[in-house]
Amino acid sequence: MGNAENQLWVIESCCYAIDEYDISKSAKHRSFNGARQALYWYWEFFVGLVMLLVVTEVAKSLVGEPRPHFLDTCRPDLVKNCTQTSNYIPSDYKCTNTDVSQWLVRDSIKSFPSGHASVSTYTAVFMMWFIQSRIPSNTTFLLVPWLQCLCLMWAMLCSFTRITDHRHHWWDVLAGFIIGAIIAVFTVKSSCGGFFSHHSQAVIRTRRLDGSLRENGHIGNSNGDNRQPSVRRLLSSTSSYTSSITPEERELREVAMT
Repeated sequence: MGNAENQLWVIESCCYAIDEYDISKSAKHRSFNGARQALYWYWEFFVGLVMLLVVTEVAKSLVGEPRPHFLDTCRPDLVKNCTQTSNYIPSDYKCTNTDVSQWLVRDSIKSFPSGHASVSTYTAVFMMWFIQSRIPSNTTFLLVPWLQCLCLMWAMLCSFTRITDHRHHWWDVLAGFIIGAIIAVFTVKSSCGGFFSHHSQAVIRTRRLDGSLRENGHIGNSNGDNRQPSVRRLLSSTSSYTSSITPEERELREVAMT
């Protein structure tokens, strides 16, 4: 999770400062504002992570499904002779294994859902959304898919190894994947606003002007050319102005000029 969050700091400090801040500000100031925005989103990520952990732990306590290694960790006394065949594990069992701590024994009945799968999926979805929204579109087209692929592969590796290590069943991992994805989408949409900062709306309004800037009495477009006002438009505006002047005002103007 730390490597994924380092991407948030780097991307936001570099790309955000160049793309959305006033170009008249210094690069140091823009980078500082980008890092401050990244800190805000990191805080929202942390709040969503706490909510995810609470939901996962509540589900583990309510469901209480045994892990695949439950028999080796707990060693229930009622199944040592394999005489109980009606149920997978009797409800009135007592763990006889004294080689492990009581915490490991209690943890052996908290398989559903997978906490590793939910946290890794939450982080991956959060970072993939952030990368898609924050990296400028004029960068190389392979950068965004490559970073998103790394996040997805990391989440899949963390999730699938819980099955191969016999720590979870496959449905535990699937449930953790769904919970993590739902809370990640909720956090991004509700708390982070889809990763659009308060500078974005101003930038969008500016871009709608087709990049036109008024400079030295000329109007420049995004292609870099400068257009002077049309002579015909100036003549028409001048003629309309002079036609509205009365003869008396025209005589007074001529006297003042002489």
